[in-house]
Amino acid sequence: MRNQPIRMKDVLKRLKPNFVVKYRFLEEKENLPYPGSMVNFMFNENESVMNIISDIFPEFKKSELGDNLIPNHKRVNKEGIADMWVISRKFISKHSEKLYVGKKCFFLNGHEIIAECEIVGVNQNLISA
Repeated sequence: MRNQPIRMKDVLKRLKPNFVVKYRFLEEKENLPYPGSMVNFMFNENESVMNIISDIFPEFKKSELGDNLIPNHKRVNKEGIADMWVISRKFISKHSEKLYVGKKCFFLNGHEIIAECEIVGVNQNLISA
């Protein structure tokens, strides 16, 4: 079993995430996902199912400071910070008008909201990439 997560910067060949969120899971601790779990994303709470996004991938951090990710064998924290990576470059411009500090957004499991998020950082260089 690999204890350290695969880094998205190594997979996508980009040095920094597109944006950063502060998140709070609504689930009890035993139901929290593990790093690398498939988590869907949505910008607005009342959007249709057609607007659920699966091309944005979170990397859950151990703390707000530093670059340490939560190991694969540990569940993510109930609250924390996650680096957010838009997987396909062709979708970066599609999402760019919704990427601004203070924007509320959500993690989903399927169609169910499992966490509330707020964008706390945006990499302006990667919005137009």
